[in-house]
This record gives sequence, C-alpha cells and structure tokens, in this order.
Amino acid sequence: MDADIAHPVAPGLNPDEIAHRFVQYRHESADPLWNFRLLMDHTSHVEGRPQAIQLGGPPVSLALLRRSNPPCGLEVLGHWLSAEVHPADWLDLWLAVGRIKPVSARYVRMPAGAVGDVVGTWTADDLQWVGRFFCLKTGPRLFLLRFSALAADYPIVADDFFVSIASFSAAEQASSPFAEEVRWVEQAAPLRCRVAVPVSWEVTMESSEDPLSAFHADLISPGVDGPATVARLSFGLTGPDHMPGHQEAFDDAMEAVRGAGVAVSPNPPEREAHLPPFSESWLSISPAQLNDQKTQVRCRVLRHPAAWIVALVICIDAQTSPWGWMRAKRALDIATSFIEFA
Repeated sequence: MDADIAHPVAPGLNPDEIAHRFVQYRHESADPLWNFRLLMDHTSHVEGRPQAIQLGGPPVSLALLRRSNPPCGLEVLGHWLSAEVHPADWLDLWLAVGRIKPVSARYVRMPAGAVGDVVGTWTADDLQWVGRFFCLKTGPRLFLLRFSALAADYPIVADDFFVSIASFSAAEQASSPFAEEVRWVEQAAPLRCRVAVPVSWEVTMESSEDPLSAFHADLISPGVDGPATVARLSFGLTGPDHMPGHQEAFDDAMEAVRGAGVAVSPNPPEREAHLPPFSESWLSISPAQLNDQKTQVRCRVLRHPAAWIVALVICIDAQTSPWGWMRAKRALDIATSFIEFA
C-alpha cells in the first residue's frame, strides 16, 4: 500500500488490520478524468469495464471488484451530469428506479453538492440482498460506489465497505464544484454582493433601490408543446431594519407566492445549520398547487448583520418532474450558499 494514503479507521477495524488486509486499487481508464483510487480487500478480483461515458447517457460501470469469501462485490459507476444537482438526490432517484428500498441514509453537505450514503435492500432470485450506495461528484463527473452482499453476510463485510468509501478519491479533481457554469448576479442594495446561479437558468433583474434588490431566474424546458417553465427561483435582499424578524420576511414571501397564483398552505420555517457570515438560517418546504399542477415551494430566510435575504424556488413536484425538482432544489442551495459580499 502506498504511503501517501492515510488509513481510514472503520468502526470494527483498527489501522493494523487495514494495513494487513487491504491494498490500494488504482483505476486507469481510457479517459483519465475517470481514474480513481481506493482501498480494497486483498482477496478482491478486479474486472475492468472499458466503456465510454457519454454526456446525457446512462451511468457506466467503470470497474467491478469481486470477493468470494463471503461472496460480495463493489462496483464503481460513472455518469456525466448535464446540469447541476445534488448527488444525494440523484442517488435517491436511481435507487427508486432500481426498486431498492432504503433502510438508512446519511447526507453530507459539500460545495459540489450533498453526498449521498444509503443502505438499502432488494430481492433477486428469491435471495435477500443488502447494499451500501455512496454517491459524490467532482464538477460534472458523478461517481457511484455500489456495494452488495447477501443479507446474512452484510454484517461481516460492512466495515470493509466503509474502508473503501473512506479511501475513495478521483484522481483528477475538478477546478469548479459545479456540473455547469454559473453566472454571477450583481446585487446593489442594501449591500453590494453577487449571487451564483447556474447558467441554464434565465435571469431577470427586478428592483434595485435601497433598501431592496431582487432578481428571479426561470428554468425553461423545451417540451413537445413548446417552452414551459419548470421552476422559478426568486432572490431578494432588504435592509436589516426593514423586517422585524424571519417570520415576517417569510410571511411576505408567501404572500408574493399566493399573488403569483400559487395555492400554498406553508409549513412553518424551521431553523437549520448556517455558515458565516450569516448568523441564522431558516427553511420551509411546502406542497402547493398551480392551476392543475402539483408544485413545491422551498423558501430560505437568511439573517446577515447588514441584510435579510429571502430566496425561494417554486417548482413542479418531484413525482411529476424529478429532474426538474432536483435542479430547482440545487439552484436554491447554490444561490444561498455561494454569495460573495463586497
């Protein structure tokens, strides 16, 4: 094992056991962008998968690492993302399509998007299987680690799966955390800043007078019957004395949503983790209706020492348009996480 790889510590394995049982696997693809490395049990047999990965195409198997005692496997898949989404949301959809039932899940917020780590079960040939699915991305390259074992064997190899997850890294890191380019939208009042929005969203500037500045951005789908709006992102800043508190800022946002013709009975905003320079953050997620279409309203209120920030996205619901919903959710998170203040 190479000295430059730190030993990940699994709950049931100590560093000496890892050093004794695991070796480093370096995957070399025809396209070096898909090279990766991880630690694997030394008894694993590697099957290469020399398939090309196409933009917009399905996930492609890069490598399959098999073990015979107990029988289990680790498959690494690659997928080119055509638009910005959270890997965790992509994973949830992939599991649903594969009819894999999640039994536990852990999501970790990262600049490139929330990482998904899910344990799920399924039945094949009358046998019960358990798998662990770990999904992350670097720029537009999405990697999925798919571990599988018979249900009776899973507790034996669960720590081994953890070691491979903890040691995984793409050989080439992307220069940007995003799957697509972003544009920076300038805001002037009540303080100067710029906000990141994926370029696939069409931005329209609104008011920019003290103590308010705002814009909205639309996600347009070509559609068979012509262009249609799949989601709208709205972003606004106002002065710190313009709103008495987060609830009033949220209520004003919901009044504007209803004024746009969206029927919504909003869930109350709940406090969530925040990052400097914000001192507090709240998020509300509510089902809604626009004409005959089910929708969802996600609204985030951020408190800054010099401003209140309210951002919301109205999108078609996840069941009707899972891809549009994923893009809308990620766009809201980008707009409220990637803000550069002057």
